[in-house]
Amino acid sequence: MDVIRLELPYPPALNSLYRSAGKRWYISDKARKYKETVYISVRHQNAPNFASTLLSMKIYIYPPDKRKRDIDGILKATLDSLQKAAVYDDDCQIKKLYCEMLSPIHLGKLLIEIAPLP
Repeated sequence: MDVIRLELPYPPALNSLYRSAGKRWYISDKARKYKETVYISVRHQNAPNFASTLLSMKIYIYPPDKRKRDIDGILKATLDSLQKAAVYDDDCQIKKLYCEMLSPIHLGKLLIEIAPLP
């Protein structure tokens, strides 16, 4: 399988992914909607399923504005959403990860390259 390239919407902030009710934690509506959006986007882009293959991933991040952001906060929603969209079975398959924060663009976006490791 060759390298695949995906364009995804910018993910919600890490602190908005989960909510609590007493001692129970659950996925927020915002996180659920993002996962659905990624699923639809991945299907429209005809992404294959890498099943349990070990993977290399590059993520080019275009934030929606100039606010300060932690690069690792962007990864949680992105990797979980790609798993939910069946691009791979589990995000533990990603053994090589490169991330780069680039200049802001209106609404933000992610450009992602995924390739099987030899």
